[in-house]
Amino acid sequence: MRGRRKLEFVAFLVPVGGIILILPPLVLIANVSTWIFGVPAIIVYLFAVWLALITVAFALQFPLGRLQETDMEADPSQPETAPAPPK
Repeated sequence: MRGRRKLEFVAFLVPVGGIILILPPLVLIANVSTWIFGVPAIIVYLFAVWLALITVAFALQFPLGRLQETDMEADPSQPETAPAPPK
């Protein structure tokens, strides 16, 4: 159970961290007259944050999916599919 809470907390922190990283005060730190491979540093910073968020979310989907599957197996009272509507 402890590992599950840790994983859920990390999954919560990913979007919160992403929001913090794209707030104007932090983005403006990258607003310098430096060009990286012909692209302004601020654009590289934004795309790096975006790519990091996608990568972390992709890496978290597998353990979170396994946790959800084990929850469904542990609680047989929960139906896997919705019941058919009455006729």
